[in-house]
Amino acid sequence: MKNYWLVIVMLFAVNVQADTDCSVVTEISQIECEALLTFYDSTDGSNWGYNYGWNITNTPCDWIGVDCSDGHVTELFLYGKKLSGSIPPEIGNLTQLTSLYLFNNNLSGSIPPEIGNLTQLTLFNLEYNQLSGSIPPEIGNLTQLTRFNLGYNQLSGSIPLEIGKLTQLKSFGLNNNNINNLNCSVVTEIPQIECEALLAFYDSTDGSNWDYDWGHDSNYGWNITNKPCLWIGVTCKAGHITELFLYGTKLSGSIPPEIGNLTQLTSLSLM
Repeated sequence: MKNYWLVIVMLFAVNVQADTDCSVVTEISQIECEALLTFYDSTDGSNWGYNYGWNITNTPCDWIGVDCSDGHVTELFLYGKKLSGSIPPEIGNLTQLTSLYLFNNNLSGSIPPEIGNLTQLTLFNLEYNQLSGSIPPEIGNLTQLTRFNLGYNQLSGSIPLEIGKLTQLKSFGLNNNNINNLNCSVVTEIPQIECEALLAFYDSTDGSNWDYDWGHDSNYGWNITNKPCLWIGVTCKAGHITELFLYGTKLSGSIPPEIGNLTQLTSLSLM
């Protein structure tokens, strides 16, 4: 009988899941390890759809959704994992992150300003969550960003002017939020009259309902960012709009007279 109970105790001990001890983790710094654990706790990690390794092993680079390089966490890839709760400020301690993919979850609360510490980020996607509040101006620190998406949340307020510092952007999404419309007076890359002509065109052709399937939002950037030369279908040269290329976008309504203010257009395709 003694041996029977000994076997039971041993089996139970094997199956007990011990918490991660960041003080003994060697593959990344203790501060980065603790940042991951704080993120796990703040987003209800024990109830994620899949949380392999998190807060169990002392090898965080093997945890689901975590990639490391040269002793640092470089990617956090946790889309569609049923994360809930808020993004903690400690995420700003993952200073070598290049990719942050947390889209299609149930994250709520505000975007912490400490996100501005992640100056190595090139890919940033938090779309399809329930984030609220305003976009922190510290986003402007992320000058390496090429893709930035906060669409389909509950964000409000104005777009911070600091976003104009993100000169490497190739994709930018803020659709389906409560963001204030663009004020052309803050646009610097084209004349205000051309910016206003674009917005008049957008409103007159039911821009919020444009639709096509080219792998981008159909009205990407329009009436949202202060970089109209990056809006889908718009090409600029020497400080003027030179092409408007919006075929197959399901435009409806009428072409407004303000389009005549785009005096440097060389191509207009609306078929």
